[in-house]
Amino acid sequence: MVDYEEIAKKYKLPSYDELDQDFDLGVIEESTYPLREVRKKMIEKLELLSDTFGQILQPNPESIVDMHECKFFNESERSDIFAVYAELQQLLRRGTLCQLDESEKRDAEWIEQVNKSWKAIKKRSFPYLEKMKNTWKEMTSDKAELRYLG
Repeated sequence: MVDYEEIAKKYKLPSYDELDQDFDLGVIEESTYPLREVRKKMIEKLELLSDTFGQILQPNPESIVDMHECKFFNESERSDIFAVYAELQQLLRRGTLCQLDESEKRDAEWIEQVNKSWKAIKKRSFPYLEKMKNTWKEMTSDKAELRYLG
């Protein structure tokens, strides 16, 4: 079994506690491959945000949530959301390569890159997530939106 902190020193990675603050690592059992476990938790967080923005960029017409929220965003906002989405996809695809390669060094490089990118991604994303939340305060009189389609 290998401890994350030992490997973090080797690759100059952030502490477990620092990553736990942003990526909800929780308790990761001691493992032979702790970086893999950290990567998996980080991917979960990236996928959550990616999926959320995907609903704005390509709403599912069968989802009342998607159809309601997407109409509150103008073209400029969607363009910025797409830029964040593209950055998330790049990170997620590199994470997929890590899963295929299973190299400790590649995992360490990916963790470092995601950690560096995350604060900017989070800052750019927050206003859009707030707007999505607030769309539910702005109820419309559109009868088509309110009728049951099941």
